[in-house]
Amino acid sequence: MHHFAGPFHVRIYSALHQVLTKDEKKELAKERKAAKPHAALVKEANKIFDEPIKALQKGQQQERIQVILDSCQGKLVVLAAKRDTSRVLQRAIKYGSKPQRSQLAAEFKGRLAHLAGERYGHFVVTKLLEYGNEEIKVRLETLTKCFALSTLMLTSAAHLLAGMCSARIRG
Repeated sequence: MHHFAGPFHVRIYSALHQVLTKDEKKELAKERKAAKPHAALVKEANKIFDEPIKALQKGQQQERIQVILDSCQGKLVVLAAKRDTSRVLQRAIKYGSKPQRSQLAAEFKGRLAHLAGERYGHFVVTKLLEYGNEEIKVRLETLTKCFALSTLMLTSAAHLLAGMCSARIRG
């Protein structure tokens, strides 16, 4: 529901919605989506992962992940903070090889604190903690210890701390 200042605004709002057909509204939504920064990369990454990655063989999984890593090189931190591409990067971390995970972690180096505080980025950091090598885990642990007070204040970062605790218990 929208709250407007008066009946005049309601008439304009309803007039705009009555003028556009369903197809026109869809087209308008596509145009808005395409105008966003990195829209082409987001679309490409989502297209690569349209088919469930679990159904693919290990080699095919890693090929797809490498295509994404190559095409998004230098923009992974920005893309990790977006809803769609955060999910793609989580799958890349989960199903990727150790060198691919290291490549991702190297790009996030120095930006992990920022990413841990992001609405969707903290899920990527949690996956790195869960599936990353020992160097990544130590770096994340040190980061968390250094910024424990500030991260506890963020609700999204609480998820990261919970992941660290469960990872420590398991291994």
